[in-house]
Amino acid sequence: MTQNKPLIFSYALCLALVFSPAAKAEKLNWNQLTDSQQSVLQPFQEKWSNLTEERQQKLLKGAERYQKMTPEQRARAEKRFKRWQSLTPDQQAKLKKQFQRWNQLSPEQKQKLRSQFKRFKELPPEKRQALRKKWKELSPEERKAFRQKLRDRRNNQN
Repeated sequence: MTQNKPLIFSYALCLALVFSPAAKAEKLNWNQLTDSQQSVLQPFQEKWSNLTEERQQKLLKGAERYQKMTPEQRARAEKRFKRWQSLTPDQQAKLKKQFQRWNQLSPEQKQKLRSQFKRFKELPPEKRQALRKKWKELSPEERKAFRQKLRDRRNNQN
């Protein structure tokens, strides 16, 4: 498993960095990478020269972040990647879209959502399950109306 960690992370890195802004830089030859960069990015060695500058920079940035992670952080990253791999393409596309929407939120909106999620997580498990069940039982039209009601209430408070 230890030998697979750089491999697993490298693939996770590709997915996780899809939405990160790329720095402008020249395309690098594989031999220009440091030994530690080559170690983390080893699964990309054969296709490295065919990657765009943007993709290379994203991978290098992710490799740098990975190298700075603690073993616990690396384990969490690998766990998230395995979970990502288990998703269907439709589920992955939905999550990518949600991630893009999240990145478009203001810091205040993000903080508000984090607070609301924290409140939800602090509810007793039975209450959380009841709320999830109630949500799933709503029709798409009822869900849309409920969301609109929340937006209206939020706008009236501002």
